[in-house]
Amino acid sequence: PEQAWAPFANLPFTPYRDAIAGPCTYKMTILDCLHGLAYAIGLGWFSYDNFDVEEYDQLADINGGDVNWVVPNKFMAFTGPFPRST
Repeated sequence: PEQAWAPFANLPFTPYRDAIAGPCTYKMTILDCLHGLAYAIGLGWFSYDNFDVEEYDQLADINGGDVNWVVPNKFMAFTGPFPRST
């Protein structure tokens, strides 16, 4: 992860913050995401060769549930609640 991040390390990226209202209790950086991706690859949870873009897009769509797998076929994350429908 550090090698992939190195060319961008001196650029001013804002850490990720969840869009849900309320105080932010953490600051997730791009490097944090790269570490998570490396960890997922090491566990066999992600493979560039087997990633199904169509399934990802279908599940991410509101009509497909607006969900994403966190742990493949075991733990699914839903989008946070909205105060009104969009």
